[in-house]
Amino acid sequence: MIKFTREKDIPVQKEKPAAKAMLTCAPPALATLLWNSYPRLVKLSDNKRAHQLLDEIAFEVTHGMLGNGDYPGGVRAALSIVAKGTWSPPRGFTSDWRGSVLRSL
Repeated sequence: MIKFTREKDIPVQKEKPAAKAMLTCAPPALATLLWNSYPRLVKLSDNKRAHQLLDEIAFEVTHGMLGNGDYPGGVRAALSIVAKGTWSPPRGFTSDWRGSVLRSL
């Protein structure tokens, strides 16, 4: 969209800023940590829910909601929350994240 300024007849290009691309794949180091904690997740929940939890935890840790960039600390915190039974799906979690841990291995 081109607009003209009132002071001068110079066209000014108004562009929307590019949207930030969201990471939809877990980093390999985080995926390895989560895969190693998978047996514990299966004990804390059923098998199907454990697969969902892997991706939800990867989302939370990647986006800095858990661990503040510390992958092992974020995974430990998530396992603790799951063990207490207070885990809920994170806000902003989309279907793009489904299977992200397995894709990263």
